[in-house]
Amino acid sequence: MNNFRLYLAHQFIGMKQIFFVLCVLTGILFLQSCSKEYTCSCTTSASTEKSFELKLEKMRKNDAKTVCTDYGRFLDTTSSLNYSCGIK
Repeated sequence: MNNFRLYLAHQFIGMKQIFFVLCVLTGILFLQSCSKEYTCSCTTSASTEKSFELKLEKMRKNDAKTVCTDYGRFLDTTSSLNYSCGIK
């Protein structure tokens, strides 16, 4: 009977270790999927030579969209060209 209890205790500890490793791996995958690299593409109807792209690193998608949109608004207020910026 004591051997059976030791066997169950050993199996339980092994399952806890496996569960812990799976939780850590899932957490790492989740954190990496949240922060990615996005490209903000700014174009103008006046000239294709004035179009450009910006790399936005380590951002979430909604944050990258906000930064790109705000940058397009900034360009509109400081330039005579009508820029349109969006995430690619």
